[in-house]
Amino acid sequence: WWFPHQFTDSYVNFAIGKTMGITNIFWITIIVYAAIGIFLNYLSAGRRVYAIGTNKESARVAGIREPRVTFMAFTICGALAGLAGMLYTANYAICNYGMGEGYEMQAIAICILGGVSITGGRGKIDGVIIGVLMMSVISYFISLLPGLSVWQDAIRGSIILIAVAINIYTAKTAEKRVLKERGALI
Repeated sequence: WWFPHQFTDSYVNFAIGKTMGITNIFWITIIVYAAIGIFLNYLSAGRRVYAIGTNKESARVAGIREPRVTFMAFTICGALAGLAGMLYTANYAICNYGMGEGYEMQAIAICILGGVSITGGRGKIDGVIIGVLMMSVISYFISLLPGLSVWQDAIRGSIILIAVAINIYTAKTAEKRVLKERGALI
């Protein structure tokens, strides 16, 4: 355990300090979202990540080095997880080994709600932002209703299942539509 008196002022102020009247966590979040959006949409390395997520074999045939891109993606994810952990501990000025337990399901739910394909290769950063807002509203209303906070994980799990079902249904429908259009062209 780390307690508030063990954190330096500069460490805590990095997260909860204010710039232009708004906390630094907000600004860091905006910068990270913008950087990841630019990376995925406008840089060839980001497009390679999508290509590997869509079809690993096709990406390999196209000359994309899958191990290198996968290593880069995991490195970026690890760095962002470290930044998130730093901001979280600085915000609450306390740290223990189990602080982040349970957030993986919430992250998956946010991504799926934002339109990120669970099978890979599809999704946009603006969809993830919408997923964050939707999950925040859902969590807020669950906490307001008496007795539902006990069922919070079950409700989130149900939302994930519904979102995955919708995701699979829309992917299959789009695939059928494309195959039908191809059949009409031939």
